[in-house]
Amino acid sequence: MQGKSKVTGQRDDLLRCIDAATQKHKPAKEPKPLEVLEVDWTFPAAMTRLVDGDTQEFQADAGFHTDRVITMRLLGVNCPETKGSSRPAGLAASEFSRQWYETHTDLVIQTRKDVRHSTDAFRRYLVTVEGQCLTTGIRENLAQSLLGAHHAVPFMVEA
Repeated sequence: MQGKSKVTGQRDDLLRCIDAATQKHKPAKEPKPLEVLEVDWTFPAAMTRLVDGDTQEFQADAGFHTDRVITMRLLGVNCPETKGSSRPAGLAASEFSRQWYETHTDLVIQTRKDVRHSTDAFRRYLVTVEGQCLTTGIRENLAQSLLGAHHAVPFMVEA
């Protein structure tokens, strides 16, 4: 009987890391689905730096010839961290996000007016990110794509 191939073993290790990382971040109560989270502001933006799977830096067009570079976190999802025991899963989530940005154009970020819910504990703006897929021409949401690819779990957002 032969052992597992190197690729199968690596995939199994990655799945174990993702599972372990997501177990730590299970919400205490059922999160609101992303499609019902309300947004108040929409800005054209360009991603300037990928921090990790759910945190990016954007240059946002605030209007009136005003651009601003801001670190933002995806609203409603949590990706594994790129440090510690979840590193392999975190790096996979980061790579997924990087590829998503390479294949999407006409990016917009959306955030909420309510300051109690517009930033997180690290004072990063909480946003949704949408872009038009270069392959299909369909507008897609990065958080939904991360969830669909199992690189993120729903993250509690209180109303």
